[in-house]
Amino acid sequence: MCAAFCKIYPEEYLKRFVAQGVRPDGRSLTTARVPTIVTTSKGGRDTTASPHTSVTGLINTAPVSSCADGSAFVRMGSGTSAVAGIKLEVGRGGSVVSQSANLEPPSGTLTGSERDNSTAISGCNVVVNVEIGGMSNSKFRSAKDDFTRHTISSVTQRLNSIITRMPLFRPQDLWFDQEGKFVWYIFVDIYCVDYDGNAFDCCLLALLASLKIVELPCGTVSDDGVPLIVTKSPPRRLSLLHHPVSLTFAFFEDQIIADPTFEEELLSSGFMSIVYNEQGQLCDVYKPGGSPIEPTTLKLCLEYAKTRTSSVMTQLNSISLP
Repeated sequence: MCAAFCKIYPEEYLKRFVAQGVRPDGRSLTTARVPTIVTTSKGGRDTTASPHTSVTGLINTAPVSSCADGSAFVRMGSGTSAVAGIKLEVGRGGSVVSQSANLEPPSGTLTGSERDNSTAISGCNVVVNVEIGGMSNSKFRSAKDDFTRHTISSVTQRLNSIITRMPLFRPQDLWFDQEGKFVWYIFVDIYCVDYDGNAFDCCLLALLASLKIVELPCGTVSDDGVPLIVTKSPPRRLSLLHHPVSLTFAFFEDQIIADPTFEEELLSSGFMSIVYNEQGQLCDVYKPGGSPIEPTTLKLCLEYAKTRTSSVMTQLNSISLP
């Protein structure tokens, strides 16, 4: 009877739960799903010493992809999940990269020149592509229907926008050789395996987890100008300047719903994503129209997002190479 009522009157079904301060999956309105993170470095090596379970989630060591230079699997509760795979390529360094060698971690709002410099290292050197499979949700007709195409486009653009405006690496960290004549280019492919709402938060977390375990081989340039891998030297770990973590909210019946499911997304009057890093800096607020939001509500969302970042960072910091 309950399932039939939900299918025939989905809005009324959700409204009755929200009126009680809970949701159909048992969460409170402002509780996000606990993520599970699985990471594997190149060659299939586990990137954590042992499985670790805590109130903030699960760090697992099962291999994801031994073919990629770094990979991560993230599942939000028992719903949305995504796999991120990284491939490294070598290319010639640009003049802007050399000029921005003293670029520091982001602090507050980036100036125009900092945005220009960050584009060289994040916008050009890191390229993110997102795909959502047609079988990731039983209600999808195909991977190319209007909803999935819009979601793919939106998530891809927002991920690339964040890593462009808020640089994740120092320019010299991606140098292939000591002089920076050649640099590493990072291509990240993210595939949404299961879709139950809030793909952006899941994909961003998968991006960060996969980047944390990437190791860059040491290189040199021959007299003929050819880049060569130095196999005798151990690879160096790619170090992130900061970790932007997102929490997305949906708006329904004058209530805010954190980390919405697919059904909650369909019934909401709008949504907003807030991105903080572990330094407590506000990296991004994304709200594409929809219903207006009161200042008091925005303040609450900012506080929830900052708390969420601290929780997720506990998991990300548990990822370590042997």
